[in-house]
Amino acid sequence: MNRNASSNQALRRRVRRVTRRAWLTLLVPILLTGCMPLFLPPVPAELPTIEPKLLLRDVQVVREAGLPVVTFTLRSLPEEGWLALQWFPPAGDEVASASLWLTSEDVGSERRAEFPADVERAQAGRWRVVMSWDGAFVRQLEWSEPAE
Repeated sequence: MNRNASSNQALRRRVRRVTRRAWLTLLVPILLTGCMPLFLPPVPAELPTIEPKLLLRDVQVVREAGLPVVTFTLRSLPEEGWLALQWFPPAGDEVASASLWLTSEDVGSERRAEFPADVERAQAGRWRVVMSWDGAFVRQLEWSEPAE
């Protein structure tokens, strides 16, 4: 009987070792996948170039002498060109447009675009101005226009 008991203990030890190894074999790959980067290679060999773009800051509509004026500071400019502005009343159709020529000398300075004085602003409500550069949307501003 003693011999059976010792062989049973040896068998149990062997089963435990095999069970532990099986668990480790299953768990280690699962745990290590949490440490892997999400893509390979983790850092691209050649980083993409960042194209310069038009950046504006402190963009706002202020009222001067009863007329709305768009003011902004040019932060960066990819190349010289036209900044287009379209003015829209609450009804939605464009009533005026303007363009500003921007150069590298304008970077860091405040620029202004006045609402055309010859355009009637009889509609009270939420007006907006859309700014675009090289055919691409840049910014939209809204303001409330009082009734005249």
